[in-house]
Amino acid sequence: MKMRRAAMMALAAFVLGLAAATVPAGAESPIPVPSPRPAYAPKATAKTATNPAKPATSVAIPKPPAGGYKNGRVIILRGLHNVWSRGMDALAKKFEAQGVTVTLANHSHWQRLANEAIEDYKKDKNVAPIIIIGHSLGGDAALVMSNWIVHNGVPVRFVVVFDAVAQTHPVEPGVAEVLNFYKPKGYGQEVTGSKRYKGEIINIDLTQRKDVDHLNIDEDEELQDDVLARSLAILQGQKTASR
Repeated sequence: MKMRRAAMMALAAFVLGLAAATVPAGAESPIPVPSPRPAYAPKATAKTATNPAKPATSVAIPKPPAGGYKNGRVIILRGLHNVWSRGMDALAKKFEAQGVTVTLANHSHWQRLANEAIEDYKKDKNVAPIIIIGHSLGGDAALVMSNWIVHNGVPVRFVVVFDAVAQTHPVEPGVAEVLNFYKPKGYGQEVTGSKRYKGEIINIDLTQRKDVDHLNIDEDEELQDDVLARSLAILQGQKTASR
C-alpha cells in the first residue's frame, strides 16, 4: 500500500509538472504549478490563524430551512484534468442531498464561472452569499476566482481550499472568510491576505494527519462535513464559528 501511494504521488507530481508546461493556447487564465516545497513552519499573523488540530469527529449538519435554499451560489472546482479531485464530486453530492444547487467544474473554467456570477449578481443580489471550494489546482483557481469577483464589485462570502499548490495573489478585501486545509511538506501552503485584507483566514495545518496527503485530502469525510456544515450555516444566514 505504501509503495502504491508513493507511486501515485510520483505520478501526480510528474503530471502536474507536465501540465504546467503544456497548457493549450486560449485556455482560461491557466494557474501556475510549482514543484513540491520543502517543509517549513507556518507562522500565524494578526489576520490569519493556524491550527494543526484535527476537526471534530462529529459535525452537526444544519437542517434545510423551510422552502429550501433560495439564496446563494456554491461553486466547486476540481483539480488537474478532473482526475485527482473526486472528493469534490462527493462533496457536491452532499450539498445536493441537502437541497443546495451546486456548480461542479474543472479549475480551468473559473473565469467563465466568475463572470457569470458577477453578471448574475448585478441583476439579482440573491446570488449571494457566494461560496467557492476547490482542491489542488481547483484550490488555486478558487483563490484567483474570488479575487476576480471582488475586484468586479461582488462580495465573496466563503472560500475553501484543499491543499492548493500555488497562491498567485494574496486574498483581497471583499472576501469575507477563507478556510485552508493543507500539508506544508508536500504541495500545500499557508494562504495569506493582502495588507488591506480585513477578513478571516483560517489555515489548518494537517501535518499530524498521517493518513492524509495531496491525493486524498479532498476525500476526507470529516473535512468534507466540516465544510458542508459551515457552508450550510452561511446559506442560512448564520455566522460560522472560528476555530
